[in-house]
Amino acid sequence: MSGQEFNLTFPGEALEELRPTLEQLELEIDEAENKDRISFSVKTKITTLSRKADVIYIIHLNPAVMNPTSPGIDDLRTMAFLEHCLPKAGPWVIMSKGVNALPSQLERLINYWREYRPVRFIPWLRIEQLPPLEEEARAYELAELLGIPVPSSMRREHLTRASSERLSAQDKQKVIGIMTSLAGSYMGSSGQFFEGLIELTRLPRSWKLEITTDWALREGPEVYAARLID
Repeated sequence: MSGQEFNLTFPGEALEELRPTLEQLELEIDEAENKDRISFSVKTKITTLSRKADVIYIIHLNPAVMNPTSPGIDDLRTMAFLEHCLPKAGPWVIMSKGVNALPSQLERLINYWREYRPVRFIPWLRIEQLPPLEEEARAYELAELLGIPVPSSMRREHLTRASSERLSAQDKQKVIGIMTSLAGSYMGSSGQFFEGLIELTRLPRSWKLEITTDWALREGPEVYAARLID
């Protein structure tokens, strides 16, 4: 904190790494300024991501406070007061470059905030593990981390491209036959074979979880392979 101001804006160089993907998600990067709701004298600057009327507030905290070692009592008082300095509307996303875990005191405070507003913490490692810039899955995974849907334009583009790239019925049967044979000869179960196969893809994490649920994997190898191909 400097004087009567919190500067919680996300560092420019870190934001630039994400800018192309954020723009692909049709998110506009900006800054907002907010006054505290107690004295109306402390200003808070914060980075915003907006799409039409929806706004996400990206909170970049002091690395000293976010360090996995215990923050000092003054840091916690500052954090407690910070609640009154941030906008009441819109979800908060807490993310700091290089920080992958929250100290226990800070985690309890954030859990308290979650009781009455959407708050999520994104470990920086999840950002570093995003697929490369040129891969489509990068935008889907970043949207999942931020807790937002991908824009309808991306979904339409994906469906259009997928329909134009569909295999012929004959080729589908060949691929299904190969996958069924491999699953049947796998040292583990056929479900483990398909789980490992899907894990090697660049599909968004939410898609991977959806298609490897227990009920889905209980289907016969040929039926499951056909579902994957479709």
